[in-house]
Amino acid sequence: MLVAFLALAVLWWGQTRSTATYGMPGPTTTLTLSSSARSTTEEQQLTAARRLQALLTEEGVSMVKTSQGDGDPILVVLDPKQRIDWTGPLNTDSRPGLFAIHGTYSGTVWRARGQAPLAPPGRTVLGTVSVPGVTPSTSSLQFVEPLGSAPLGTGQLLLGTTDPALIARVGSVLEESGLTVESTRRQPALVSLVRDSTVAMAALFAALGIVCTVMSLALSLPEQREEIRLRRLIGATEAALVRERCGRELLRVIAGTAVGALGAGAATALVAQAPPALPELGVLAVGAVVGGAVLWMARRLTFAIWLHLELRGVGA
Repeated sequence: MLVAFLALAVLWWGQTRSTATYGMPGPTTTLTLSSSARSTTEEQQLTAARRLQALLTEEGVSMVKTSQGDGDPILVVLDPKQRIDWTGPLNTDSRPGLFAIHGTYSGTVWRARGQAPLAPPGRTVLGTVSVPGVTPSTSSLQFVEPLGSAPLGTGQLLLGTTDPALIARVGSVLEESGLTVESTRRQPALVSLVRDSTVAMAALFAALGIVCTVMSLALSLPEQREEIRLRRLIGATEAALVRERCGRELLRVIAGTAVGALGAGAATALVAQAPPALPELGVLAVGAVVGGAVLWMARRLTFAIWLHLELRGVGA
């Protein structure tokens, strides 16, 4: 059960990270942008945005940029290698314009009336796209726009790389548009996973659960010395004793795995007040099977080591 919860925790971490990065996979770097003292015209800002587009396209690096403060509620996106699942319409439609985000006010109004009152003047809405995690309750974003269509402006820029040299080149291009990088935060996926509190707690409990189970087996083994001695007298080999024990343990582990998976699923449904989604059910099943296999191997190894030492006269 505890390993099944760990698998769920990893799934939830992945979903949370996907929402925070707007579906961008792999290691990322977040740049916080603010206005610099350098004065630039709108034409210079647009030229800098197109230079940034050319640089990132050449390097094959994805980018997502959100506005800050009173900026337009637009998500600026570049995905030259099509690593972000939902950016397909942006990559296939060459017309200049915006895409309303599905589920938002603008997306709903545009689908119903063909209008987008929140769109900036002079911008055309071409269709709708679904962006992971962007809903009216979680974000004020309304539109998605390809990079290079308009000046960037202040906000947060998410890059699909942690390469310091490339990030420095991006910073230089941003300075040309009158922006300065206030802060840089690199977040490799593995570091994000390790730092996730839910995953850490689930991993700790799963490890402690396996240790406790193995220790309970180890403490009960001395009681079987007499039985093993008698079986050795009638010709049982060490390998045969281990195989027989593994067969008995396998049945217990299968039963425990089934009960654990059902228990984890019931607990998840109770807390969420909704039945687990299909991906969660799949992860629960995989987690339970992996947990059962790890537990079976740990108990098998514990018995084999104890038996070997016992037969050599080293056991307690």
